[in-house]
Amino acid sequence: MFTPSSSSAPDSAETEKFSARLFAASRHAVRAASLVGPAIENISIPVCTLSRDASLGGSLTNQGRHLARQEAWEEFCTLIRRSDASRATTPSGRSVAGFLAEGAAADAVGQAGERAAAGDAAGAWSALEDLTYTIDTFPGEYPVVLVAAQAHLEIARLWLGDPDRRLSPARRAAAAAHLGAARRFAERFDPIEADSPALAELRCNLLSASRSPAARVADDYEDLIDLDPRNPRHPRALGRALLPRHFGSYGALETQARRTAHRTTDIWGAGAYAWTYLDALAEDEECFRVVDAEFFIEGLHDILDRSSEQYLVNLLAARTAPPARRLGRQDTARARILDAFDWIVRDHLRELQPSAWVEAATATGRRPSPAPERFGESSAFRALRRHFAADLAAGRKLSFDASGCRLLAAG
Repeated sequence: MFTPSSSSAPDSAETEKFSARLFAASRHAVRAASLVGPAIENISIPVCTLSRDASLGGSLTNQGRHLARQEAWEEFCTLIRRSDASRATTPSGRSVAGFLAEGAAADAVGQAGERAAAGDAAGAWSALEDLTYTIDTFPGEYPVVLVAAQAHLEIARLWLGDPDRRLSPARRAAAAAHLGAARRFAERFDPIEADSPALAELRCNLLSASRSPAARVADDYEDLIDLDPRNPRHPRALGRALLPRHFGSYGALETQARRTAHRTTDIWGAGAYAWTYLDALAEDEECFRVVDAEFFIEGLHDILDRSSEQYLVNLLAARTAPPARRLGRQDTARARILDAFDWIVRDHLRELQPSAWVEAATATGRRPSPAPERFGESSAFRALRRHFAADLAAGRKLSFDASGCRLLAAG
């Protein structure tokens, strides 16, 4: 695992060394030192108690903040371009470039956020003006634009607050101003010409600032997925964006899920169909009336035939975990999809990653705090106990290790 550089201004040699560490860590994220194997109620499985995503993301964010504080924008732009070009991500698929940009914007966002919390719209705006000056200083550098746009987007989200909260006209106007600024910054560069998934993802995140988001959603996400087809977060985000409560319809969701699967068949097989529906099913149960369950299951098999990344295995297990309630007759598609939990666990699960279970819960509207890792771990053990209840009641032991899942005889 790499660490942020020292407080001195980074030179080219330092940047090169950091880049080497960055790409090594993002491609081969180190196993947390705190990987343990507890035996809880006859279930033994290694648990990654420290999220590798959080550790790597924290290092990247700190590095971006450091470079911005030193005004080392040339070095920062080099790192963004290199991470974008290599499509570098954390194990869960979060963009390395996104973490770096988030860190570079952090100080300005912190100051603007304090003003916004006090209801000072003008002060929040002025706190971000230095980022606009930086853009003017480096007019040909899209990474700097990425930082400024991300900062305005974050402050817009602060003004909007809880989606269920009724907004005052002043807060709504402040949010619209920041969203408009972020959109204008994002449109200065074409993601395809820049070969930048980070820019394409930013545009997708700014669909709400578009005059006609429903007309743009499919094209904007198609650009993103074409630029970075191996990243499962993009089709997952597409599926959420196409829900009727956002910018689409159930018919559009089904159409785009099939189109995305067809376009990425050389990478995922049918997997992109499952990826596109994965979060949509968690957010909106009506999607079970539309999804082709058999095609979805085929997609799950294709995903796990192509990737053994344990974060993804845990995420898919969490999404298919057996519910506490009994399913009704109308739940045929749901029941077929939930059946996948058995073979996902038996054939692919090797370790428990609580952060993936937390992510799965968050998509359903639950907020697992203040101890999310404990929540994720208990959710996983609860699902395993429920699924293997008969075997455990008979005294058998469930054991996981690098070779797979085993049910051991009692005694």
